[in-house]
Amino acid sequence: MALRVARDTLSRNGLAGRIELRRDDASAGLPERQFDMALVNIGATVIERLLPALAAALAPGGCAVLAGILIDDESRLGERARELGLVVVDRLRQRPWAALLVRRPRP
Repeated sequence: MALRVARDTLSRNGLAGRIELRRDDASAGLPERQFDMALVNIGATVIERLLPALAAALAPGGCAVLAGILIDDESRLGERARELGLVVVDRLRQRPWAALLVRRPRP
């Protein structure tokens, strides 16, 4: 269902064929390549598990939006991101939800 919705969204926005969609274990695909941008909307527990691989997979200057998290989990994920060398650039809150924008610094 998620892939179908994503395909429809890409098509409506003129991006069909320009973005690769895959059904996979997110952590399995991360070490293979580096990303300039990652949109991660899957809940705090899963994000926390993926964060080390995600931090390593972000290209220098790359950023990730960590969404689908509760406000109560925001500070824990932000601290974990900082421990992994990421910078928390911004946050958005709409009770009970929060999102964090993190960036991997350039050397």
